Amino acid sequence: MTEQGTALVAAGSHCQISAMEFLRKHNATVANTVEEDCMESTLVQVVRTHAMNTESCQQKAKASSGEGTAQNYTALWDVLAILQQMSPSAYKACQGEALKEALEKTDLSAVAVLLDSVKNVDELAGGPLAPILKNLWSSKTLTDDAFLDSVVLLHEHGMNLEPPKEAILPFVAGKCKVHMVKMLLDLGASPEARFGRSNASSKASRCQEPEKEAIQSELQKH
Repeated sequence: MTEQGTALVAAGSHCQISAMEFLRKHNATVANTVEEDCMESTLVQVVRTHAMNTESCQQKAKASSGEGTAQNYTALWDVLAILQQMSPSAYKACQGEALKEALEKTDLSAVAVLLDSVKNVDELAGGPLAPILKNLWSSKTLTDDAFLDSVVLLHEHGMNLEPPKEAILPFVAGKCKVHMVKMLLDLGASPEARFGRSNASSKASRCQEPEKEAIQSELQKH
């Protein structure tokens, strides 16, 4: 990567919009995929190193972020908008990998921005995201709350809750998480969907009371 490219990543990851605009005016370019590998692309690097706890990244987005959306997002919206404007093809090629990187970093602000206008997030990511979320939760990369927030957000953008033998509901039921089971049912998850060969009722049967009874009660309501 060129010195300008490195500076662009640094400016973007700290939401320094003015610096990004300066670099763009002085012909900085974004790094595209290398042999179809997005991990060193500018977009993924910015998401990977993005520091959401800095004051700059907590500022509201400006006009460049698009109509009707800026009020909901921080300056990261502007950062990704600039990268998209600089190279629409590079942004599109690596948007799915950037999304997975943001999920792994539990950066839901970045996830929300990357999902703007996306209708089929599984297609964007190159395959079902449900198994990835389950793995992140199982490894404790995602807390219960972050897992739920991610599921809701991704489901709003078309994530399949029930890919074949990888349904989220029975997996959660097997962890005996009553409130999470209820939320998934409210989202429209099917009680008969399967994780491996087991549905939610079968998975919950291994839980201790009163979790087992509470989960079975919720399943019967649907």
